Amino acid sequence: MRAADVPLPSAPRLESWDAAGSTSQTELIAYLRELERLAAPLVASVDGPLAFALDVALPPEADLLVQRDLDNYLFPAVRHLSEVTGREFVSVSGTKRHGTTSYFGIGQAHAATAGSPGAAHWVRTTASAETVAYKEQIAAALRDARPVPPGPVTLDIAFIVGPGRSWINLWKPTIDALGASSPARQWHPQDGRVTRLSLHRAADPELGHHVELFVDAARA
Repeated sequence: MRAADVPLPSAPRLESWDAAGSTSQTELIAYLRELERLAAPLVASVDGPLAFALDVALPPEADLLVQRDLDNYLFPAVRHLSEVTGREFVSVSGTKRHGTTSYFGIGQAHAATAGSPGAAHWVRTTASAETVAYKEQIAAALRDARPVPPGPVTLDIAFIVGPGRSWINLWKPTIDALGASSPARQWHPQDGRVTRLSLHRAADPELGHHVELFVDAARA
């Protein structure tokens, strides 16, 4: 796919759960409209499924490993571009670093396949992603996985889903299930540590509402 090489005039915005009309919502909407304008000619130039890349530049005083989760930057961008273009994104990646200018890119996606070569762990879920049971199934399947040493993390997840499923709604509950910062905060992993995130989607008509995952996490 195309690299994240198109400069963004303003900093990417995180997903906001604040009330409509709040500062965070207003800033997010303005950013998404700006991204839409820049992305439109790139989307039009590509046939078939799309890939999206985002490179987030953060100020030097920002701790790259605390908060500013990459999936919370990627989710609103991909959701908005999918809605306004009617096009499907099947490969999404994000990075974060210290810098002054953020970049994005849109290009041709190469569909993920079941049994992604770099995947270290396979998971199959049968519960709704809106339930705690979904997270519990992922956590149970990865119980024996070796923890990633402290420091920045590269995370790669391939989602195998039924045709037509909105896979972007699976990102957050899946990542939340991958680890915990403390027993008291079970579904609040230290996902701010992820400085490189790759998310891919492939379809399997036999899965129905079940989801298969191939998860690979390593020290960056």
